[in-house]
Amino acid sequence: MATTSSGFSTDFKEQVRSRTNLVELIGESIALTARGSSDFVGLCPFHDDTNPSFHVYPDRQSYRCWVCEEGGDCFSFVMKHDRVGFREALEMLADRAGLEMPRTIGRTSPEQKDRKSRLYEYVSWAETLCHEFLLNDRAAAAAREYLQSRGYGPEIWRAFRLGYHPQDWQWLLEKSRLKKFPAEELKAAGLITQKQDGGGWRDEMLFFGRVLFPIRDLRERPVGFGGRILPKDDDGKFGKYINSSDSEVFAKSSLLYAFDMAREAIKDENTVAVMEGYTDCISAHQYGVRNVVASLGTALNENHVRNLKRFAQKVVLVFDGDKAGQQATERAITKFLAEDVDLRILTLPGGLDPADFVSQHGGEALKDRIANAAEAWEYKLNSCVERIGVSSVDAKQRVLAEMATALAQSPRLSGSARESLIVARLAGLLMIDERTIRETLNTTRSQGGNQRPTRISHSQTQPKPLRVDWNNPDDVIECELLEMIFAVPSIVFRLQQEIGPEAVANLALRQLLQLCYDLAEQGDEPSFSLVSTALEDPELKRLAIRIDDHARQKRIDRLLQEAKPFITNNGKRTTHADYVIDQLKLRYERQNQEPLKGRLTGLVAGESPDSPVEAARPVDRSEQLRLLEKVQKYHARRANS
Repeated sequence: MATTSSGFSTDFKEQVRSRTNLVELIGESIALTARGSSDFVGLCPFHDDTNPSFHVYPDRQSYRCWVCEEGGDCFSFVMKHDRVGFREALEMLADRAGLEMPRTIGRTSPEQKDRKSRLYEYVSWAETLCHEFLLNDRAAAAAREYLQSRGYGPEIWRAFRLGYHPQDWQWLLEKSRLKKFPAEELKAAGLITQKQDGGGWRDEMLFFGRVLFPIRDLRERPVGFGGRILPKDDDGKFGKYINSSDSEVFAKSSLLYAFDMAREAIKDENTVAVMEGYTDCISAHQYGVRNVVASLGTALNENHVRNLKRFAQKVVLVFDGDKAGQQATERAITKFLAEDVDLRILTLPGGLDPADFVSQHGGEALKDRIANAAEAWEYKLNSCVERIGVSSVDAKQRVLAEMATALAQSPRLSGSARESLIVARLAGLLMIDERTIRETLNTTRSQGGNQRPTRISHSQTQPKPLRVDWNNPDDVIECELLEMIFAVPSIVFRLQQEIGPEAVANLALRQLLQLCYDLAEQGDEPSFSLVSTALEDPELKRLAIRIDDHARQKRIDRLLQEAKPFITNNGKRTTHADYVIDQLKLRYERQNQEPLKGRLTGLVAGESPDSPVEAARPVDRSEQLRLLEKVQKYHARRANS
């Protein structure tokens, strides 16, 4: 049973794939129309498609867009559509198919997985209880009045699954006893806690008499809550807002509020706006600005940045215009500058928070400000100048030092046109020579930028995408080799004896061929479906889809099964399989002719060798004859091809 780079067996991945109806999976995201018995079409979700070009093939469980060339299987679709890695896509599809993930090194045991599944269920249960209480119970009247005073009616309550917990320390606990939920597991889910005197259990503090804002993870499961105390009950003893404490299912350092609501809009806009408060975020959505999320009362960190980068290239921080909001923005800038992301800063006028701004000016005004937000470096510079000034030499030096420290933490800026613009702007504002600014910046970088290690941007470390040139005869003949395997997988056992992977020059095609040979060595015929399941690289999977499409269009299966001979341009009678094999062999031998001829010439003429070791070696006549025979065979094959 072969395993792949994710650590999971091909057998398990095939089981997940076979249990996934691709038409149903994709149909949950886009409208598909049947076209015949083996083809469904729809508008491609991966480019601006106006004429249906996205095809789903249920017989081989694959899809392909004939315009943007996106293609793959169920794993590829989830990875691309939901912006997740292969492992997470596999887990999501396994859950969807009702399959338990096998245990791998470093993974949780089945017992631990069952326990964690129960914890998610408990949080979901609590969310439903509190939501229904807000909607229906007389004891939640004050909570409903508060929400309506903020402009949030029942439609918003339902959309965001808002809830309310009564002023009863035992309310959830009593409800859980009817379900016979274990107290220890409810505690692990962050729902209850032990009393301070150790004399039993009570509901978590965040719930008591608070409006609740459910928080979901990237898989849209409720994992925690934010709680807002009602104004009439706010005596200042506890925080206005309290979030769930970290638990086995909740980690505030990597989560953002309303991401589940904003996900599609973020992908469509390739922009995400990050706000500080739950109500700010909800107000933006209410006014039609849907690519908005909120932080969970903690400073943005590298985990947040990396998660956001998966869905949008442009991140706009929309913090309150007051002093606290400005300080939060300053703290966030350095974290984003060190990442390969287009960071913008939006400061709202008059010290308004986003909820107030959108209620006064509307959603379109907020959208316009988000679209035209200043770049982070520009905001940082303006902030430094406002805070420090530029009226003295000392002030200018302090501004320059602070800007150099911030810029040094963004390696993607180094040597770029953007850096040149920033340096020029600094030079003009501070009236300092550009050379001096660059020297300061280079010195700061060499010192690690405020003692931070230099980081390599994502774009610098990623390998170039694997490509095939469909107009290149060499690539085309190599593709035909794989077309034969996908059309009639049993032919692989013959090809293994005739063509080695080293004869395939294109790296992507060589990897596909090597995979086919690996599967054959395990006793499996490398059908397209098996190869697709084994592949985890989206680029290679898209390439396999296209090769399989070509094989079907050309009816390669019929060509191989009928084995009808045809006459080549030089009059040779051959079959399709023999022709492809001969062409690849001939090309491979031709590539090796120059080194062969060089070695043969040296042996015949007794040329001076390149090294003392070769000088001491006598001329080997048997080697000379062997090389000569190779050259003669090559010319004979070339004459007959």
